[in-house]
Amino acid sequence: MLPRFRNESGLADQTHSARGNCRFCGYALLLMVWQAAQILLLVFLSLLLAHLLRIMANFISRHTPLSVAWSLTLVVLLLIGIFSIDPDGLRPGYRRWFL
Repeated sequence: MLPRFRNESGLADQTHSARGNCRFCGYALLLMVWQAAQILLLVFLSLLLAHLLRIMANFISRHTPLSVAWSLTLVVLLLIGIFSIDPDGLRPGYRRWFL
């Protein structure tokens, strides 16, 4: 508990403890915003990735007889295939571009 200060009339002064509580709440709010910033960034990037996948799936769906669901499956499988290629298998010395 915070100490209570006495003013000239001998009554407890609440301003110091209220100021300390306000400062504590400010620091707590700043810490929560700092922690939530990383989560909000992750949510934003996941929405951006979902939108990008949907754009690619719609493009494939318009130019092929595949439905949007199958086009999305194709896009995901193609991206997994592209990102799982071993850089050394493509060309010697190509790995330095990925590091």
